[in-house]
Amino acid sequence: MPCIRDRHWRALCALLARPDLYDDLGLADGAGRVARMDEVNDAVAAWTSGRPMAAMLAELNRVGVPAAPVRTLAEVVHDPEVRAGGALRAVGVGDRAGLAFGSPFPAP
Repeated sequence: MPCIRDRHWRALCALLARPDLYDDLGLADGAGRVARMDEVNDAVAAWTSGRPMAAMLAELNRVGVPAAPVRTLAEVVHDPEVRAGGALRAVGVGDRAGLAFGSPFPAP
């Protein structure tokens, strides 16, 4: 979570209670944060450890940091919104059936 925009980085550092990261000139821009991604990831991992996903996403959303969960393929396949939106559809040939990812956008 490198937070390319400064306002996101500032909000994340405040949420993590890590003003030292925000004050670090080496992390002052996106390029610096990407270069030190392991350090940034360690700070985020320390904050996320033991927190429920929904609570983390709510906190990040509250402070304006874009975030979304990384979902497993099983979670995506079984999500009714994915199917309802047309991004996943049943396909089959003869007695063979399966699922295929498609576009939720209609073809022109």
